[in-house]
Amino acid sequence: GKKILPRGEILINGGDLAYPHPSEESYEKRFFRTFEDAMPPPPSFRREHISIVKPALPVKGWSNCFFDKKLDSNENDDVDDGYDLLQMYKGPCTFVLPGNHDWYDGLSTYTRFILSRDWLGGWLMPQQRSYFALKLPQGWWLLGFDLALAGDIDIEQFKFFANLAAKSIK
Repeated sequence: GKKILPRGEILINGGDLAYPHPSEESYEKRFFRTFEDAMPPPPSFRREHISIVKPALPVKGWSNCFFDKKLDSNENDDVDDGYDLLQMYKGPCTFVLPGNHDWYDGLSTYTRFILSRDWLGGWLMPQQRSYFALKLPQGWWLLGFDLALAGDIDIEQFKFFANLAAKSIK
């Protein structure tokens, strides 16, 4: 028979989000709208909003988005760390790596549309830089490197991943 699999918790997007060049039209029409059609963002989402605190949790207008019912009722005085909130969030998240075409404007459009927004459709975007590290179950890690136009990581990424390897990866 037919088997229905559960929805994934993490969606990884990578490379040339804005093809052939980074522009508002490329990101809005070719990238964001596709995901919004697949799974709409929360009712509180505003396209023009610029995120200054990530992750954007709790989610206004969505109930049952945390594993802990106390957090859904906005009584979260004891949890003020974004990392803790993200660990308790039970909705899907996405992480987005830029490709070489996203770098054609020095990554400014990517920064405005990916790093400064909270949602890609119904997927939360907690990412704060163009690279990331995700700790997965069973001791696995997913490392997302931004190779820019040079095909190598910059010194900030090197420091980030070196620090992570020294302190967290065993």
